[in-house]
Amino acid sequence: MLFSLLLSASLAQASLHSLTSFCGTPDPSDQQIAKSLASRDVSSGSSILAANISVPVYLHTIAPNETALLSQATLEAQFQVLHDTFSKYGITMTLSGTSRTVNASWSTVTNPTDELAMKSALRKGTYQALNIYVQAIHPTLGRCFYPEADAFPGSETFILDGCQIDANTVPGADSPTGNDRGYMAVHEVGHWFGLPHTFQGGCTGTDFVEDTPAQATPSWNCTVGQDTCPDLPGVDPLYNFMNYQADNCWNEFTPGQVQRMHEQWATFRANSTV
Repeated sequence: MLFSLLLSASLAQASLHSLTSFCGTPDPSDQQIAKSLASRDVSSGSSILAANISVPVYLHTIAPNETALLSQATLEAQFQVLHDTFSKYGITMTLSGTSRTVNASWSTVTNPTDELAMKSALRKGTYQALNIYVQAIHPTLGRCFYPEADAFPGSETFILDGCQIDANTVPGADSPTGNDRGYMAVHEVGHWFGLPHTFQGGCTGTDFVEDTPAQATPSWNCTVGQDTCPDLPGVDPLYNFMNYQADNCWNEFTPGQVQRMHEQWATFRANSTV
């Protein structure tokens, strides 16, 4: 099933207003949903939030030639965006390593076999480590994997864990979608911490976060007052990192989302030592 999900995401065509091409992260599986609900019983909310999360980060730049590889300064700038954003929410990130790889197949990853090979070769750290693969051309602007219960070392779940982002979304890139300040990585890492999109389930479903108003469709722009679920409380969470937006509109996670990130960490990653 993992390979079919990978293939589906890889076939998407790039376009700003395509739901599949903006972010290729699939909806949570039934298992993830069930485990997610159970995670609320792991500990009290106050004790979970009191514990600061420490995340080692490994950034990998992959391109078809040396010229297209990102510089160390650009990788560090991307890391700084992640660090500065998540530090506001009790999550401390440390840049533990970077890598530079010239590989034409891996720089685009248009099939699951290449992705598994790439991550098998480049992935670093335990299940607590965040690996981000910055590819010269990705079929979507980004994609990430939710935390899973069966991520034992050597398993596909363990190897595939992490996020992929298109090189055109890093700070200073030339992005036609306005995602060139490094916040696409923040959006994808939100998935890594267990956050769905704010519009998941539309007006009748849920993103498992109580303080994000129901939202039928992505926002796409900074028009204040959008309300795609007018019969339900609140307006669309315009500035939320888990909405679909240009970087200049993204600036927040809600307290409920922060609670969920800490719960998901406690359930799936906190006790991982391998």
